[in-house]
Amino acid sequence: MIDRKTARWMGLGGATAALLSGLGSMLIAFLPAFNPIGFGEALLFLGLAVGIYFNSRICAVGALLYFVTMRLEMYPQAAAAQAVQGGGVMLGFWMSVLLFTALYALAVVGTFATASLPPVEPRPPADSFREGSPDVSTRQPQEPDKKKKRVKTERARGICGACSGVGQLPETKLPCAWCDGKGYV
Repeated sequence: MIDRKTARWMGLGGATAALLSGLGSMLIAFLPAFNPIGFGEALLFLGLAVGIYFNSRICAVGALLYFVTMRLEMYPQAAAAQAVQGGGVMLGFWMSVLLFTALYALAVVGTFATASLPPVEPRPPADSFREGSPDVSTRQPQEPDKKKKRVKTERARGICGACSGVGQLPETKLPCAWCDGKGYV
């Protein structure tokens, strides 16, 4: 089963693909002259990107289907460009089709996986915990007790570095000034 973090990354991959498709369509819509249909397609892809970002299953499936449909319609244009220009037009076409289709398919899987996971339970505030009360839902806010005295904790003791724990300065009978002859600090 897919965990929440992996499903989120899958959805973000699809949202990124839709964002790139929308920005590319926006560029094509404005380049030679303004094309209102191309502008509408760009807005559609940008809207689908936002929907996928918010884990909408309908947007993920819609983006996948719309992308595949657009690529099927673009195939004759890519084949014609390959015949005229030569080079790697078809190779680039098929690589982009495979990459973006995979990202959209991952978005579909991620959004469906996120919907199938149990909801995340909110964490209680840190100040709501009290000793001896295991049930978070029945806890009452605790009033600070002003009568309690502050408990002094002992510091951890360590061996004195000046006398190496002996209590006397090396090669003398004088007590160590750092630890007062105790050997520890």
